[in-house]
Amino acid sequence: MGSRPGSEAQQSASPPSSRRARLPRRSQLIATPQRLAVWPGSDTHVLGFRAELFNALPDQIQHQLGICKCVYHAPNVAVIPVKISPHLYNPTTRLLTVLELLQARGRIGGSELAERLEVDERSVRRYVTMLQDLGIPITSERGRYGGYRLRRGFKLPPLMFTEDEALAVTLGLLTGRQFGAVAAAAAFEGALAKLERVLPEAVRQELRAVQETLTIDVPFGSVSPPAADSLIGFSLATRGRRRLQIRYRSGSRETTRAVDPYGIVYRSGRWYAVGWCHLRTDVRVFRLDRVEEAVLTEETFTPPDGFDVREHLYRSLATAYSDWTVEVLLHAPIDEARQWISPIVGTLEETPRGVLLRSQVDSLAWMAHYLMGLRWPVIVLQPPELLQALQSLRARITACLRQTAASEAPVGAGPRPQPK
Repeated sequence: MGSRPGSEAQQSASPPSSRRARLPRRSQLIATPQRLAVWPGSDTHVLGFRAELFNALPDQIQHQLGICKCVYHAPNVAVIPVKISPHLYNPTTRLLTVLELLQARGRIGGSELAERLEVDERSVRRYVTMLQDLGIPITSERGRYGGYRLRRGFKLPPLMFTEDEALAVTLGLLTGRQFGAVAAAAAFEGALAKLERVLPEAVRQELRAVQETLTIDVPFGSVSPPAADSLIGFSLATRGRRRLQIRYRSGSRETTRAVDPYGIVYRSGRWYAVGWCHLRTDVRVFRLDRVEEAVLTEETFTPPDGFDVREHLYRSLATAYSDWTVEVLLHAPIDEARQWISPIVGTLEETPRGVLLRSQVDSLAWMAHYLMGLRWPVIVLQPPELLQALQSLRARITACLRQTAASEAPVGAGPRPQPK
């Protein structure tokens, strides 16, 4: 490890004192190992460093471990320590400060780091090596203007949850599994298992009770959950407004096409993406479970202003069937009709004669049942065949009434008990 500066050697030769920075206990549930009672002069100082690293928070390091003045470098850059209090002479505190500086800056020169820590560059290299031995991804840059860089995206502190947050994450995972957010159910099971491992025993038992007793009634489970890559690829492309190159399967046919995705909708157990298809030169709807491959390209696009992804999906699904085009008049307030009739069934238009319902269906018998289930008077405009379907339904209802009237059992009496 090399020789320590004088101030460090002096501290290493004496037992821990009250000057050593102590991290306060948090009421939050910290998903970390317990802190080890080890002081820097012992042979197990690396374990002590690891324990303190995994119990430290950025604000604790800055405000609890002796950082007394800060300067703002940019709105999106964390606060950087300028002057350090005497507590920094503790080697563990210095080690934590190196990590805090790298997290705040991403990259910092070796000479600047040595100046801030009030040590020489050789000590800085030793601290960086110790962090690397603990698994912190720090890279070194050689040369006159060299320095140290923390891998992008790496962050401490460790995971923390309050009881409410842990319950929220658990419920989210359970619900997502029911909805079929991704094709691999093992992903949800693995996430739940990891969450259980890092929680205290009392909270772990509470969450297990929720998992074992809660039933989530999803009206439409995911019929064909999409692959995680497809869902993530379309999401990234939509947010970044980047074009996708996809392989799409429809029945036995497979096509390759460029798509500008506008958004994603979950509806009745299926995941849909809406966007501009360059192959068909039109806005199209894609089922994500049929996407075999989705590759982000560098080409960008601009979505149309005010485009409503969900409304377009509903219109597309309402006109997906072309066997029969149905038009009926409803004697109902337009707002009330919109509350009762799903956009999937058809479109509603207010006219002087009433609310006009236009729908495309593949079964007039189904449409007859649906219309008779509405609470308002209905006038059929087209097609004439729908009147025949309504007459057939009336005949079935009449037959049911006659059979009920002719039966011996009075209405409401229920089935007769069978003799023993």
